This record gives sequence, C-alpha cells and structure tokens, in this order.
Amino acid sequence: MTTNISYIRSGKNQNDASRYSIVKLYNEQALEQAEEQPNEQAHKQASEQTDEHIIIKLNSFFNYINKGKSNETFENLTNEDKHFIETTLLKLGLYVKNDTIEIIEASDRLLEFQIYYWAIKELHMSPYKEYLSRVTREKLMLIYHNSKKYICKKETYTIRDLLNYFIKSLQYEAEEVFKYAT
Repeated sequence: MTTNISYIRSGKNQNDASRYSIVKLYNEQALEQAEEQPNEQAHKQASEQTDEHIIIKLNSFFNYINKGKSNETFENLTNEDKHFIETTLLKLGLYVKNDTIEIIEASDRLLEFQIYYWAIKELHMSPYKEYLSRVTREKLMLIYHNSKKYICKKETYTIRDLLNYFIKSLQYEAEEVFKYAT
C-alpha cells in the first residue's frame, strides 16, 4: 500500500522554519481502504451473532408458549400475558399444537411461526395491545409477507431487520385502524 504524503507549510513567513507546521495528507483511497476492512469484518460478524441470538430468542419463546418450558426466562410475562398470547394465537389460527410442531419443523415455516409469536408478544406488551383484538389472520399474514418481500430486496439483511420491519408495519397498521375508528 502506497501513501502519498504532502507537506504544507503554514505561517506568516513561509521561509521561517519555526513558524510552520507539517500536515500529512494521505491518499484518500488508502485511508478509506484501511477504515473499511475492519468495519466490514466487524459488521459481518456482528450481524451473524445478532441473527444467532435472535433465533435462540425466537426458539425459546416458541417453546415457552407451546411447551411451557424454555432455556430462557421471560420475566416480564405473567401467566395472564401468556394466556392472552395463546388465546390470540388460537383466534388467529397460528397456535401450533404439540402434535403438529414436527410437521412445521420439517417445513421451512417454523421461523415464520416464531416471528408471528414474537410479534404478537411485542404488540401485547405495547400500547398497540387493542389492535390484537381486531387483526385477522389474513391481514397479519399479508403484512408479514409484504415485510419479507421488502426486506429481502436488500442485498444484505438479517432476521432482526425482518422482525423489526414486521412489527413496525403492524404498529403502523394499528395506528391506521384506530385513526379511522375514531
């Protein structure tokens, strides 16, 4: 890697050696390359760890709702919250019974169901809780598939991006429903 170094003198008298300072100007390409390489590697590693962490959280919550046990504790959820989430999932036809878990795991839809579970939990724990009583299965699935289509257009995306965009889309839809309801 070659660097171009230029020396610029500044001061009242350019010939006066005690009054000038040397400023090093590096070739922009070399500087950008030096900054991008570690950032790119760190970003890639961080996004891989984030996806792994999110998948573990989704699995844990899915198991907590369906089996009542999990590797992780969800301290902010009470039994009433869990019951409400289960009831909402049943109403929407998204609750996975123990005998059908293997079928869903065999298909590639397990992650989709886990995202539904998490999004319903997030809405339940937010001011948008009332929207869960009005949302339909078709509307929820439409918003999910539109979110997935939008996020997958990006060159690089993570499950966290999809999850966040899906929840934000549900919140926006809830605001629209309540805006026209009043």
